[in-house]
Amino acid sequence: MTNADATYRIHIQLLRVRPPLWRRVEVPGSMTLDRLRLVVDTVMGWPGADGEFRVGGTTRDPWSRPVRPLDVLAAEIAYDRRTWSHLGFSAADLEVVEEDLLVEEQLRVRDLLPHERSTLLYAYGVAWEHRLRVERVTHGTVPPRPRCLAGRRAAPPQYLVNGWNYTELLRLARAVAEGRGTPQEEVALAAHVPGLSPQEAWATLDGFDVLEADGLLRVLHEQGRL
Repeated sequence: MTNADATYRIHIQLLRVRPPLWRRVEVPGSMTLDRLRLVVDTVMGWPGADGEFRVGGTTRDPWSRPVRPLDVLAAEIAYDRRTWSHLGFSAADLEVVEEDLLVEEQLRVRDLLPHERSTLLYAYGVAWEHRLRVERVTHGTVPPRPRCLAGRRAAPPQYLVNGWNYTELLRLARAVAEGRGTPQEEVALAAHVPGLSPQEAWATLDGFDVLEADGLLRVLHEQGRL
């Protein structure tokens, strides 16, 4: 029995934010990383394709290795070949480097998360880092589709630059929603979430609808994208 015939339950934690923000998903071990990236972005609520898995160290570690889509790597390789040739390097020199590249479409969940407690890092945008940790591997079963099982809190607004800003926004929203905010804080909250009442703003920032997230995964599966 291989991990290709397994169901992976994975906990996704957004790092360096308080209070905790997380998701729990279930995917097959045979899923490729380009599809796992789509799962993460969907359940987290990230709206684009601006994420990247990294192997080793941290997402900010220059020695960690990025896992990139094939089309991105192809463009980078074409550029590198032109640059390296101008610098006097041979094609053989570049081939050695290319052999070490990690391609999303060629790697599967079971390759980088082989057993329980295995971890993988995922960076979205310039500020948000996630840790994926395998909670359980159930051999002999494959889920009919990726599923979102649980979670807590909505993803931070993308324009926030770090976890401290996110924590401060939650504090602000809760204070105003509970009637403890100053007039200045009420104005600041309205600028962050225009068109919503303080109570709606707090519910939007602090809430997470697991059924909605799972429904989005179901639609992507029906479209053949997962």
